[in-house]
Amino acid sequence: YYFVDHNRQLLFWVHAYLLSNIFANVKGVTKRSHMKYAVQTQYWTHLELYPNGRKLNGGHHAELKGILIHASAESLTSTTSVAPFDSNELSGMLDLMEKIQGMSALEWRISTPCMLSVCHNVSSSIPRTVSKTPPARLMRLFSNSKFVNFHGQPGARLNADQSVYTKLRGQEEAPSLLIKISDLLLFGGPSAYARELQRVWVDRTVNAPRWKGFISNLSSEWAGFTIYSTVMLAVDVSFLAIPALGAGASMTTEEPGAIILTYVSIIFVVGSLIVSVQLSNRLRGQENLAAKEAATMLFQSAQSMMGTDALAILYSLPIALLNWGMIFFLLALAFVVCGSDSRVTLGTIVPPAIIVGLLTAWA
Repeated sequence: YYFVDHNRQLLFWVHAYLLSNIFANVKGVTKRSHMKYAVQTQYWTHLELYPNGRKLNGGHHAELKGILIHASAESLTSTTSVAPFDSNELSGMLDLMEKIQGMSALEWRISTPCMLSVCHNVSSSIPRTVSKTPPARLMRLFSNSKFVNFHGQPGARLNADQSVYTKLRGQEEAPSLLIKISDLLLFGGPSAYARELQRVWVDRTVNAPRWKGFISNLSSEWAGFTIYSTVMLAVDVSFLAIPALGAGASMTTEEPGAIILTYVSIIFVVGSLIVSVQLSNRLRGQENLAAKEAATMLFQSAQSMMGTDALAILYSLPIALLNWGMIFFLLALAFVVCGSDSRVTLGTIVPPAIIVGLLTAWA
């Protein structure tokens, strides 16, 4: 059991209580000014669950509107905002607060003594909890955000991708051996996605707008890879139909190798297509996960044998397989070209191929 102090917006317990139970796995909480936000989060949770018998005055509404305006400005002007909502959601919350304030004013006016029985009838028809529960819920979410981001502390988190824990210079987290080996085979994709995951999952916490943006970008990328893989598959199949590789045609010694390389290219392209579709289906709806649910999912992945490195490698497979498919197709094309006895053909194709290859390597 606990008691509620509405004046100071705090809870207190009669018996000994381990306060770290409400710290939500946030490490390094040592100051009372920081602990206060964890307790205030519990206070607003209590008010959200039990709104009867408690009135929110104009000061509470003004405080919440100030928080929403500040969060909106930060979200609009910074790509690394620590606000727990995006600008569209914050704008909707500000509109909601305007309506709640109007409803609260109406409740106050019709709850004053009135000689007409109609006043009592109108007053009793308005649910008194409607204007209390939404502000309490929003205050709970923002109080928790303040606690997680070390609001008011010397080492407060000012950017969503910033850790609040001290790291000595030169001791930043380096890619694992698995990521380094995978980079050689997957064209550096695993390390890129590992960095993205580190920016999203900072100090074992997730910022909801950044999580939504991360999932949306992944979905868009994989949708694009699906189109590219389909086009590449059509190119490979069409390449097998050229007269030099057709059935019954007289082939040079290089052309059977071109056919084999084309088959290998098809295998990689189909693999990219299948993986893209599976990953897109796996991520469907995850952009709507709450920050706590997303953090729990990433934490469970981190507890596996390969940790979040497995996710980074998995996310890089569609583009890596597509790249391998294009490489094997180019090798097949090179076999066909090199099998030509015409010097004019070789002289015409080889120089542009070298230039394009250098430009591609430079890009």
